[in-house]
Amino acid sequence: LTDEKTKQARLRDRLATADLRLSVQLDAGATGCDAMQATTSTGGVVYGAHRARLDPAHAQRIIGITGDGDQGLIALQACQAYAKEVSGTK
Repeated sequence: LTDEKTKQARLRDRLATADLRLSVQLDAGATGCDAMQATTSTGGVVYGAHRARLDPAHAQRIIGITGDGDQGLIALQACQAYAKEVSGTK
């Protein structure tokens, strides 16, 4: 849990300093001056997809929401493990 919190904090810091930018893939029919050609990564090929960069403030909020969701899933997993332990089922 501590490692994941550290990773999220680093990600938020990188977003805040513009060291990292989040982007979204646009609909195939979408056009606009802010669209940028997607880059290909090792192990993946993008055919003509366009991406738009998210505003850093919005990216921070998205990371916060996913962090909250991660915390909820971790708590649920702990509750399930506890319930199995006290009920004697495995």
